[in-house]
Amino acid sequence: GPFEYQGYLTPMDYINMAGADPKKASLKRIQVMRPDGTRVKRVKHYTLNPGDTILVPDRTLTGGNVLSWYNTFASTLFSYVSLRSLLRDF
Repeated sequence: GPFEYQGYLTPMDYINMAGADPKKASLKRIQVMRPDGTRVKRVKHYTLNPGDTILVPDRTLTGGNVLSWYNTFASTLFSYVSLRSLLRDF
């Protein structure tokens, strides 16, 4: 959400104020979008300006994602093996 600009705060200060969940957020891929639309990818030592937007993407690989992918793979494999054994009997 929006926060009032305070020149002494870093991007991580604003992220902490917003309450980003480190389990869901990809803190290594943070970007700052300037008012003109350009993006800054290295924000560790970036000084924020009024109107900047901090972009915190979701993690692409989480425990929930891995479990979901595993379940899908196991279900597909089980279906394949079952169909294959049924078709051999014919």
